[in-house]
Amino acid sequence: MSNLSSKDSAALLDRLRNAYQCCSECGNKYGVYSVGCSSFWIGKCDVCDAETSVTETRDYAYLITGIRRVEAARKSAG
Repeated sequence: MSNLSSKDSAALLDRLRNAYQCCSECGNKYGVYSVGCSSFWIGKCDVCDAETSVTETRDYAYLITGIRRVEAARKSAG
C-alpha cells in the first residue's frame, strides 16, 4: 500500500471507510473475518467494483485493518 500515490491512497481510504459491502477477496485483504457465518449475495463490491458474491463489511471488522495500514503509510510518506 505504500506504493500508492497520495491521491490514490486518499481514494482508497474513502472507499474503505464508506464501503457497506465487499467481496471476500477485499475483505481478507483489508479486514479480518470476524464471524462464523455470513450471508452472501451477488452484488457490486464497494471496494474493488467487481460484480461478485459480497457480504457486509461488518463481517470483516469494517475493514479497519486496511484503513489503519493506509493511514500509517500516508503518515510515513509525509
